[in-house]
Amino acid sequence: MKVIIKRILMMIPLLIIITFLAFTLVRLAPGGPFAGEKSDKNDTIRKALEAHYHLDKPVWIQYGHFLKDLAQGNLGLSMKYRNHTVNDIVSQALPASLILGFSSFIFALVAGITMGIISAWRRGSISGDLVTLSGLIFICVPSMVLGPILILFFSIYLPVFPTSFLHSPWHAVLPVLTLGIHYSGKVSRLVAEGIQEALGSDYIRTARAKGVGPLTLLVRHALPMGLLPVVSYSGPLLADLLTGSFVVENLFQIPGMGTFLINSSLNRDHTMIVGIVLIYSFLIIFCNIVVDSLYSILDPRIKNQSRS
Repeated sequence: MKVIIKRILMMIPLLIIITFLAFTLVRLAPGGPFAGEKSDKNDTIRKALEAHYHLDKPVWIQYGHFLKDLAQGNLGLSMKYRNHTVNDIVSQALPASLILGFSSFIFALVAGITMGIISAWRRGSISGDLVTLSGLIFICVPSMVLGPILILFFSIYLPVFPTSFLHSPWHAVLPVLTLGIHYSGKVSRLVAEGIQEALGSDYIRTARAKGVGPLTLLVRHALPMGLLPVVSYSGPLLADLLTGSFVVENLFQIPGMGTFLINSSLNRDHTMIVGIVLIYSFLIIFCNIVVDSLYSILDPRIKNQSRS
């Protein structure tokens, strides 16, 4: 428990450093949020806008205003979505990204663990080799390639699934498959390798010599050891699915965080970029803390090391 509390407390200065780097790099980038606008022709209006967003001040003063607002839970005003705060946009976009990310995460785990068990248990057979080959294909095909293929077959040739927004679970099928299939292949490899390593260990040989049945060996002895690498990988996996879905969101017209991150980057919306980076960084760090805690609970060796 002390280790978990320490990691949570360390998250605060780490997030401050991340926001400072993002804040500084965004403002050092060429161009600005008001460059190229019609208001640029009127120097008075442009200067008024820059003063309103504190862009006429040095970077460290701008960052001080940002930290002051952040301490009050305010991520600032969007520079492109006028009369909208970053909090308003995040509150609308984050649920869509969370639904897509968590659904893809569950699918990747269920499909990957199932494929890994079959691949390890039926190793050398036709069914086992087919599952292993399928996992390799899933790893090699990225989402940006798989998504259009699924749309072509299941929305155009066979109009079974819709292709835009997340109005119902039926609308989420293709986006979840597009985002989760690639990672299910990685999970299947981890499970298969973990089970194979466990089946070749000494305690499995001892249990087999005592007359323990094959199914009991798999379920009670080999599978728990095979799932430990998956638990370790699930933190980065969940973080990737929650923060790396911008391609899928754009492909299926899902108004999530990734879509706003791309648009804000193109529009030089400084406050929006920093706000989304802060949310993404928090999710990544939090997911890894949770998974590390679960791993220390499931693996007694790590628990003993932390106590010592």
